[in-house]
Amino acid sequence: MRAANYTVPGRDGNEAAHIVVFGSIGGSIDHNIDRWQSQFEPDENMDLVEPQISRFKTGGMAVTLVELAGSWKKMGTQWFTPDQLFIMAIVETPDGNVFIRFAGQTATVEGARPAFIKMVRSLHSDDQE
Repeated sequence: MRAANYTVPGRDGNEAAHIVVFGSIGGSIDHNIDRWQSQFEPDENMDLVEPQISRFKTGGMAVTLVELAGSWKKMGTQWFTPDQLFIMAIVETPDGNVFIRFAGQTATVEGARPAFIKMVRSLHSDDQE
């Protein structure tokens, strides 16, 4: 499922974050958003973390950007890791959806967020060249 993995170093004592590129991971965009939302620890009222969702086009492709913040239960773990920021760019390419996840300690992800968004906005399909 993973097509590529990248590490974004932390600064000033913050932990590294990771960018992972996935091919189609199945399910609708809404289904995936619900699944990611369920990976975050609910608040004291058992309310789920609300995703921040934005949409735009780049290179002729639709992009859905999903952001969740809080205590995240990473895949394969049994505990929630606090102070996490999860950004998922879902790029609707002619060959299917590509998912680009940028996640890790909030300070690291937030610090590199502008560069990540710039990278996503620079994507284009070979069909658009």
